[in-house]
Amino acid sequence: MEKIRRLGLLWHPGKQSAADLAQKTAAACRAAGIEPVAAEEEDADMIAVLGGDGSILRALRLTQGRIRPLLGVNMGHMGFLAECAPEAVEEAVKRLAAGEYRLEERMLLRVECGGAAPVTALNDVAVSRGVCQSVLQAEVRVDGQEAAQYAGDGLVIASPTGSTAYSLSAGGPVVTPNMDCIVISPVCPHTFSARPMVVSGESAVEARLQPRSGEGTVMVCIDGAAGVMMDQAAVRVSRARERL
Repeated sequence: MEKIRRLGLLWHPGKQSAADLAQKTAAACRAAGIEPVAAEEEDADMIAVLGGDGSILRALRLTQGRIRPLLGVNMGHMGFLAECAPEAVEEAVKRLAAGEYRLEERMLLRVECGGAAPVTALNDVAVSRGVCQSVLQAEVRVDGQEAAQYAGDGLVIASPTGSTAYSLSAGGPVVTPNMDCIVISPVCPHTFSARPMVVSGESAVEARLQPRSGEGTVMVCIDGAAGVMMDQAAVRVSRARERL
């Protein structure tokens, strides 16, 4: 692989241990001949994310203009996306400087909601009850054909990477990360027959959710970011052209 010359650093802002590790990582970079830079720098060859899975999702949002490889250093609770332990950072930096690493590609989702600009997501888009006591009625279409109708607390549409996040908590399947597919998982469905679905990554999934009572709001949340409230949600999810 190419030798890394400029390494962007991103760390969890609320953890002093992450800030301390950032200083240690920067020193290791300089010793190895790598220039440490801010994660927002467009000419960074790679970004080292010092935190948990949430920090990796934040890094993706920061780099929407140009997606770069991410090295996850696990300082969180789960660390599904992080490949490196904090004590291995110095060795990892040496390997990056020598080009001794491999890249793993992950499928990304293109999420369109209402009239807003499309958003790229790594994990999922979740639609749930906002200010609403009524169950949500969900209609799901795959490639224009009706696939399911659910009534419940909401719906999660996830990538293979996101299959181990909210979708898993909702009873969805765990999908190996190198697959190209989309997972559709109802949240607390009010029926015995509702089941998660896995469809081809070539497909486009469209979902419309609204309170059954006609009153209240729904919340749309992409990759765990702050949700958007609306009267009803019309979401379209497909595979993004780019990969992480």
